Amino acid sequence: MNEEAVPVFHMSNSSGSFHFPSYGFVSVPVMAPNIYKGIKNFEAHAVGNSRFTVKESQVKNRIFWLNTKNGVPLFSYAPLKSYEESYEKTILHSEGTGRHLVQTDKVNWVNLPSPIPEKSWGDTYENTRVKKHNAFIRSVFEDALRYGVIREKSADSGTFSRFECVLTLSFDPEAFLAGFNLQLDQPKPNLGELKQAIGQLKAKLTGGLEQVGTREVFGSTDLESAKENLIRYPGLYDEVRREIAKYTEITALIDRLAAILSANQDEEKFVDLFIESIYTGTIVKKGAQYVYDHDTDEETWEPFVNLLRVNKFIEYAIFEKIRGLDAKRIALLERKAAKRSEQLTSSEDVAELLLTLEKMASSYQEAKTALDFDRVELVKGEEMYRFYRQVTTKAGDMLKTIR
Repeated sequence: MNEEAVPVFHMSNSSGSFHFPSYGFVSVPVMAPNIYKGIKNFEAHAVGNSRFTVKESQVKNRIFWLNTKNGVPLFSYAPLKSYEESYEKTILHSEGTGRHLVQTDKVNWVNLPSPIPEKSWGDTYENTRVKKHNAFIRSVFEDALRYGVIREKSADSGTFSRFECVLTLSFDPEAFLAGFNLQLDQPKPNLGELKQAIGQLKAKLTGGLEQVGTREVFGSTDLESAKENLIRYPGLYDEVRREIAKYTEITALIDRLAAILSANQDEEKFVDLFIESIYTGTIVKKGAQYVYDHDTDEETWEPFVNLLRVNKFIEYAIFEKIRGLDAKRIALLERKAAKRSEQLTSSEDVAELLLTLEKMASSYQEAKTALDFDRVELVKGEEMYRFYRQVTTKAGDMLKTIR
């Protein structure tokens, strides 16, 4: 009965396959539970996802089946191409055709879908602006899928539409950051809190923001129809874009915090390399220069510091040179310093190592004390002060450990 109850449309001057919103009504005899149950079972397992309302009737010797489809004879759309061409010529002008009709900032004709579906254009019609607009909306749909803004419903959802838009609470980045002691305004931020904040933001990306509701993508029987129907509903498209904006803002915040974290972690790595290179003699003073203590089979490097040119805050000048080395030389410096450090710390007599560290700590403390008052007058005063504060603390900690 379902297959035979087929609505008929006059489709002259048309070809191809078409989809119309449809629904069915079935009338079964009252007090006939087996028939009623059978119809409901058919609905649940119908191959074509048939949807209909079952009514009980006093007519006890008949079952009536009515399928409905909402549509318009396609030949009535014939003039649309010429109409749209006329509007397209002036649609971006302030006084374009039809502009006397209702239009606001929220309902802009430029953003409205074309009444001529793109898939029906064939080889006889082309609208570059609409085609570009539709392609952009399809790309937005892909972004929405990636962020979880649009998702596929579960198989047992019992609805005709397979896709829905997830609506969530608003996201306030400033309020979120206020929940952490990041110390971003300090010379050195709180790296532990930074990592925790980044972790929670990533969790919001993967798990989604707190949900407050959903909106169906009407007629989304599959992925392709979901994309096309998002084009047809500007209101839903606006909702999707607002939701995506929340997640792009979260992504941008993650990138910002990750950059701060990376910069500070890199600086800490270079500070450790500087200290290790100095106390192991991998960078050593020879004459009036600080140079790389190369082996006989290694090439000579350019001096780190010439003491005739730099006579204040020498350690910071060496540190800047280390940061400017290429990856190959950084790796070489790390290997040699690590090897020499292993030899020094494995020795039973660490008196010489202690003396070296004491001299380093004293020198760094002296420079830090000078910068307590002078850093505001120097171009890189704050950076230098942060450096000397770090190396003073690290050298002091190493002394305590060895003693």
